Amino acid sequence: MKVNVKCKSCGSDKFQIPPRPNNNSKVTCGKCGAVETYGNIMKAVGDKVTEDLKREFGKLFK
Repeated sequence: MKVNVKCKSCGSDKFQIPPRPNNNSKVTCGKCGAVETYGNIMKAVGDKVTEDLKREFGKLFK
């Protein structure tokens, strides 16, 4: 499963990420400069993957 992460502000998929990020590390959009924490981004990715898997499993058992 592939997950695309996009900036909430401008939709870019280019980010500046610290070499060894932790949950409090700042991730900066390479296009507009918007800042979010690495932890918040990873939580959003996990939520999206969970949602997608539930939808796909639901299709299997109809």
